[in-house]
Amino acid sequence: MQEVLLDSLSRVLAYFSLQGSFSAKEEAILRQLLRELGVEPEQEIRRIQQYIARATELQPTLLLRSIAQQLPRPQRYLLYAFVLQLAHADKKFHPEEERFLNEMVKFFEIPQEERTLLQMFAQTSKVRLIDSPHILIAGPPEKDKAPSVRHIELLLPGYVAFLYLPSVELILMRLVGPQMEAHLNGQWIHGDVIRVFPEGALLRLRGYTLTYKEVLEQFRPAPFQQRLLWEVRRLSYKFSQDKVAIHPVSFEVPQGRLVGIMGPSGAGKSTLLRLLSGQLRPSSGRVYLNGQDIHTEARRIQGLLGYVPQEDLLIEELTVRENVYYAARLAYPNDTQAHQATEETLTQLGLLPIADLPVGSPLRPIISGGQRKRVNIALELVRQPLVLFIDEPTSGLSSSDALQVVELLQALAREGRIVFFTLHQPSSDIYKKLDLLLFLDEGGYTTYWGSPIGALQHFRHAAGLSDSEQVECPSCRRVEPESLFDIIQQRRLDELGNPLPGRHIPPERWYQIFWRSYSPPKTQVEVPTLSPKPATSWMRQFWVLLSREGLRKVRTYIATLMLILAAPALGLIVGGLLRYHPEGQPYTLYENDNLPTLLFTNLLAVLFLGMLSPAEELLRDRKIRLREAFLHLSWSSYLHAKLVWVFLISALQVTLYWGVVSALCQIQALWVETWLLLLLVALLSNLLALNLSDAFTHPVPVYILIPILLIPQIVLSGAVVPFDRFNPALRGERPVPFLADFSFTRWAYESQVVFHFTRNPYQRLLYPLKARQSFLRYHLLYLLPAVRNQGDTLSYLQRWAGQAPSLDSLEAFLKKALQQVSTQLLALEARMPTEVRLRYHNDALEKTALATQSPQKLRRVRETWVRLYEPAYLTEPENGYTPLFAAYKPLGGTSWFTPTYNALILTLMGMGLWLLLLVRALNNLFLGGKP
Repeated sequence: MQEVLLDSLSRVLAYFSLQGSFSAKEEAILRQLLRELGVEPEQEIRRIQQYIARATELQPTLLLRSIAQQLPRPQRYLLYAFVLQLAHADKKFHPEEERFLNEMVKFFEIPQEERTLLQMFAQTSKVRLIDSPHILIAGPPEKDKAPSVRHIELLLPGYVAFLYLPSVELILMRLVGPQMEAHLNGQWIHGDVIRVFPEGALLRLRGYTLTYKEVLEQFRPAPFQQRLLWEVRRLSYKFSQDKVAIHPVSFEVPQGRLVGIMGPSGAGKSTLLRLLSGQLRPSSGRVYLNGQDIHTEARRIQGLLGYVPQEDLLIEELTVRENVYYAARLAYPNDTQAHQATEETLTQLGLLPIADLPVGSPLRPIISGGQRKRVNIALELVRQPLVLFIDEPTSGLSSSDALQVVELLQALAREGRIVFFTLHQPSSDIYKKLDLLLFLDEGGYTTYWGSPIGALQHFRHAAGLSDSEQVECPSCRRVEPESLFDIIQQRRLDELGNPLPGRHIPPERWYQIFWRSYSPPKTQVEVPTLSPKPATSWMRQFWVLLSREGLRKVRTYIATLMLILAAPALGLIVGGLLRYHPEGQPYTLYENDNLPTLLFTNLLAVLFLGMLSPAEELLRDRKIRLREAFLHLSWSSYLHAKLVWVFLISALQVTLYWGVVSALCQIQALWVETWLLLLLVALLSNLLALNLSDAFTHPVPVYILIPILLIPQIVLSGAVVPFDRFNPALRGERPVPFLADFSFTRWAYESQVVFHFTRNPYQRLLYPLKARQSFLRYHLLYLLPAVRNQGDTLSYLQRWAGQAPSLDSLEAFLKKALQQVSTQLLALEARMPTEVRLRYHNDALEKTALATQSPQKLRRVRETWVRLYEPAYLTEPENGYTPLFAAYKPLGGTSWFTPTYNALILTLMGMGLWLLLLVRALNNLFLGGKP
């Protein structure tokens, strides 16, 4: 761009020469000005002569229109200032010069106020008398300066005059006084000509230094209530006792600073950023924001810090506006404020043109990389943090996109924020936009803190390089940030010049060199006490997160639909395969020998579906949760918003699955009761999967654990392997092994078998008599013979005789009672329609529920006998162990119907899993409580 500026200046001066208004004095000033710009004067004067030779191209109107089309606004102002100074070199304007300058103002669209300021700044030798707040004097006390002129008191033989042009954010400077000289970005300057005081500039004046940010703040002082002071005192961090990640560092940052953390890969830049942002607790030292410790007093600065990780944190299913809007809704108490903040942020970051585009994923992007970075920043910026931390915002971007992102960060800093960000090897343009630089060397050694231009001079001087002050190219005004790495990573050489292992100056030595000469300042400026931003209410967070999650499901409707439709597809497979009937006969439920298998397969299906859906629900949101941690959102509200949608999808899956299976296999009775039981199992599997999802950072361990958890559910259910065939060392004395009590399927399968056997329309009428018949048969055929063999007494049977009966009389009593019950049962069965039995009853299920295949009918446990015979007819269990498929279970002196009892057990299991998830037990165990 400087080449375009010089060419425009040459054409203007050629025009002045043609008009005879270009004097020798003006040529002398031009030569000095060109040298300041790093251009050989003779070369530029030859260019002016070439333009004179092409006089037809120097018509004023055409000339100025052409220049205006080529130069951006700041360069137009600068060209106008140069021409002003040159035209006024002989203390007067020629008429043609005056007309031309008026035309320049018109074509360059320079406001009248700034035109007047430029004229006075360029023409007067006593700049201190210009009565304007846009003038700054840096020099000795001036008694006769204008009242509104700003002043920095420095003991100099003259003064530096600065002019601030707010419309173009441009600062011009002059050295006023014959003895005034200085170093601007390492280049020696002298003479009273107008110069640009560029971004990132470092001005050295006889022992004094002025940075661009310090000068800019004189023109834009922050109000007291917006003053910020970030203080770091001897901050360090250790991974372990002997592994230091960050060595002690101290510094201060006032408001409005853009701070770059630069260094080689692996130096610890991201660790330092997380340490500064409060995510890591330091091993020693303190970090203060306006006097409040960000680690020990985190609640007092709640909502005032923002963190943008290096990873992409966008919700890919949502649009740009929706991503920002939902972030705002979580930060503001009502939707009106959230909507206003969203629109302002989108406008500020230039995102309105793409606001309604989905963001997509990093691998399948819809918006560009630079736009994604800006949207990530917008997610934090929308809640207006005072201090912003951004990890590698320029990584993976083109040079132009990277520059745009840094310009955005610079604009945020100029609004009064403190912005920290990490970078690796920036371009010259990016490097000069930094206000402060922290250079972190390998091993976590902070080897420099201060002005970015000063860093180049410091390392060149410490390395003993010649002309260490000359760090900026005079002609192109560029610096070489990469030279920092070349200097600090210079290898050791042997006597032949061959590189040796190790660096010429190790990191710890660079650390000592800097901190030996640097004393951290202790600012005495008064700063206000900051007020935290209160978190939104639990209910608002819940509804916002619930609606956001719902919108994500809708936007990924294909995946959601496939997840839901997997259930009826599985139902078609299961129901179709297990719909058995003898060949040549119509299908009836009674003759379907696969019904017990079907009931068990139902459990496996809903277990699988219930674990498949939420396996990644929490895991995939971990990075989003990390960003939202600065909002201090309730984990409970987030969790329950997730649970609502997970449970809703499971309810749809169970409904469709059971609807298809029951229709195919003509299971007409107990539809709702079975649906509720399957839903309960699905919700348990949801909670189990969510616990796994919260315990790991990658989905692979979750999907490895799912079969590991499902296979024991199959084995311990009692449906595949009878419990009496278990390993005796694990089975114990109980009819149902202790391990099986931890299985969902054991309780659910037993409930289904008992429920469908005892409560179907056919069995419900016969059950009381059949249970009585079974009771009598058990005592007559199995218990009495066992008692005779063991010589036991049956005192607990006194209820039939009022006294302890003899075994013979008891046997007679039982035979008589059994004959009476059998007669009643035969009469009742004769009246039952055959169609009812074929439609609602099932022969295979009856054999399963009555354990007809089990050779063991009773078992002696300690001093009592446990009934194993026909467990589904066991209605009065003794206190103790009950077999699988027992119709009733003892609880608190009463008998509970087994499906009710088991549902209570499953509910308690669910509450336990919910509580583990609420307190994040597995997350704390495996991940140490990470978001």
